[in-house]
Amino acid sequence: MEERRLKASHPMITLDQPPVVVVAVALLSRRQKHVAAAVALLSCRQKHVATALLVLRFLVNKHLLSKEFSRKKIYLCAPSLSF
Repeated sequence: MEERRLKASHPMITLDQPPVVVVAVALLSRRQKHVAAAVALLSCRQKHVATALLVLRFLVNKHLLSKEFSRKKIYLCAPSLSF
């Protein structure tokens, strides 16, 4: 059911591939902390998005990533999940 919701929201992003769009957003920002967050998301495929959320929370707690930017990441990766 979760897989169907994700595919309906983002038909070009499947659960079998990393959210490449996140990397594009991070590279556009040209900041190391944003690239680190993108790498954290890339290391987890979407079916393991809970792990990526934990990594993002860690980065936010250490003030390495702003909450506003991490929410964009999570929205792009899995719009049905909240931070």
